[in-house]
Amino acid sequence: MSVVGSLTAWRQAAQDDWRELAACAGPESAAVFEAADDDAAPGGRRAWGEPRDALQAARDICGGCPVVRDCLGHALRVPETHGVWGGTTPAEREAILLGIAG
Repeated sequence: MSVVGSLTAWRQAAQDDWRELAACAGPESAAVFEAADDDAAPGGRRAWGEPRDALQAARDICGGCPVVRDCLGHALRVPETHGVWGGTTPAEREAILLGIAG
């Protein structure tokens, strides 16, 4: 691998390190974030509860996360079009990006 290739791989690994520190990194959070993806859709409602329960649960997890800004930055760069990232829904991230571009 070239020096440039090695540097690129190192930078990518360093950028992804935040994921290990994320409050949602454990398997117990996966179901919350999967359900929150459904709740984040306009008019989203889960059959087992009130509207947006899972979305609020995901936001609560994000609220105490030490790397929430890194997560949001990732979601805006990629951009992530599904799920809760950095405490935001896809529609909220789209609004942020439109505000930046506008």
